[in-house]
Amino acid sequence: MSSEASMLVPTPPTIKRIERISPTLYEAAMKCTSRAAWLAGGDGKLVPPHPRALLGTGVHAVLERARAGGVAGTTEDEWRSGAERFFDEKMRQLFAATHPLLHAKFDGPDRLPFYNLFRARAAQMAADAAASLSGRAGHAIARSSGGGLAVEAALVSKDGRVAGRADVLDSANATVIDYKTGAAGDSDPVTESELRQLRLYAYLANQNGIAIARGVIERADRSRAEVPISAQDAAEEGRRALVVLDGYNQHAGKPFESGASPSPDACRFCPCIPFCEAFWRTAEPQWIGQCGTHVEGVVESVEGGELVSINLNATRGTGANGPAVVTRLSREWLTFSGAIPQPQQTVRVTDAAYVEESTAPAVFRADRVTTAVWTVRSQAP
Repeated sequence: MSSEASMLVPTPPTIKRIERISPTLYEAAMKCTSRAAWLAGGDGKLVPPHPRALLGTGVHAVLERARAGGVAGTTEDEWRSGAERFFDEKMRQLFAATHPLLHAKFDGPDRLPFYNLFRARAAQMAADAAASLSGRAGHAIARSSGGGLAVEAALVSKDGRVAGRADVLDSANATVIDYKTGAAGDSDPVTESELRQLRLYAYLANQNGIAIARGVIERADRSRAEVPISAQDAAEEGRRALVVLDGYNQHAGKPFESGASPSPDACRFCPCIPFCEAFWRTAEPQWIGQCGTHVEGVVESVEGGELVSINLNATRGTGANGPAVVTRLSREWLTFSGAIPQPQQTVRVTDAAYVEESTAPAVFRADRVTTAVWTVRSQAP
């Protein structure tokens, strides 16, 4: 756990040049250069992750182990039990290293919302993978550009400017597979973002002499979606990634804010919201539906015992401006890293559950899973 982690708004990093772009950075930079800069060079431990993201990391680790033949056993029950034990161990490690706000909210990793659901899904998917491997006569797990099944295959383009790590690269079937911990959306079985990622993996495989003709998304609910990928589409995705990389590097050495492109879509699930000045200058109440409820304001008073309410004058964000109250805050969430916010201090409340604004003051209800209260640094006179 980072000793510097607190609820003081972090100082954003200067945008640093990057020599190569990954699928994750590619997707972020298409929306916002500053968001990509944070992913590339920011200290992620300064911002608490969403519990689902932490659980997703645990699921991914289990699947990587299973695909590499690292889950012991000969039956489905044995594979499931082994995967569950590994998931528990991995989650203990991840939870120990995460932001202290999650420690203040949850007694342990097994208290995270949906822990047992993610654990069961990871175990079942691991058992499916182990069963698949056991059925391959003379199967081999490769980590090179040779034939066979490559798990977490690290690939770099010929020019060294694009790199990625595919979950599974099945050269024998000309297929790249990517795991997703969430369920499929209501519209397309594969999103545009997922399709770009698959095409970029195909581009990297092609650059390494591995022909890819299709991409597959496998989800934790055991659903599976397949899309064709032509060599031309893969090459075009690689070209676009290089254009995005060059555009990103034009901001190298500049302040974080210079690359910000705030919008309802770009700011959706963005970890930079607590410290992104461009977001707070631009955000409007109409953004709530896409990027959630976030409010900045000056504290007027703090009330309550174990459950705290903060009365403030809201001035910016996606919530209604004017008199407001943030309710249902646990005192422990506010005091683990210092004192409760005081009158005249400016705070930013991110990811409140919802807003009631039919009467004054507007009511912002805290959500145990997502809400954080940040103190804005005092400005020098």
